Amino acid sequence: MIKALVFDLDDTLYPSDDYVESGFRAVARYAGEKYGIDPEHAYAYMKILYTRYGEREVFSRTVCYFDLDTSSIIELTSVFRNHAPVISLYQNYRRILEDLGTVFSLAILADGDPEVQERKLKALRIRKLFKNIIFTGKFDEGKWKPNPFCFNLMARVLRLPPHELVYVADNPLTDFLGAKKAGYYTLRVLTGPMAAKKVPMEFEAHFRIRDITKIHECLDEQF
Repeated sequence: MIKALVFDLDDTLYPSDDYVESGFRAVARYAGEKYGIDPEHAYAYMKILYTRYGEREVFSRTVCYFDLDTSSIIELTSVFRNHAPVISLYQNYRRILEDLGTVFSLAILADGDPEVQERKLKALRIRKLFKNIIFTGKFDEGKWKPNPFCFNLMARVLRLPPHELVYVADNPLTDFLGAKKAGYYTLRVLTGPMAAKKVPMEFEAHFRIRDITKIHECLDEQF
């Protein structure tokens, strides 16, 4: 019998690109106020860089493009990481989470810096819905997903055997291998940029659904 649902966060409960765009908006406003750069120009340029290179090179190339001192890279990165995000859950997710919470214990296990991730929870207004929360960034990198360490820890915190837990997440490259090694059932939601990703079976979840609105239906069928 399934007693708890443990959720990933980014691209599982909300679209992570919204967080990135929110951060770029914050950086663009900051650069506009401090350096006199047109915020819309800066925002548009960072969006282009993100599409081409991913997040890693955005600020170094932005600083170069606008002819700022290289020390500004750290400054802009800090603004991005510490901004109060403007993000929202996927449509209808709040109602679904509230409904699931009347049947199961709900928890979050996600990668990422705890302070950054906590700001996301605050912006989404969902922290009170979850009984326990673990962000792997609290631990050494070797204990991040797909290592089963945090999955085992969550089972102990919830005081439930792993076979009574389901891990719900979106990224088959990192999310399910460790959860399955820990003894969880796993449920892949086809949301976010990894929705069409095909992987070997060892990385795939036990079950797949379109999004979390189908969790009840899936669990009723399987259990």
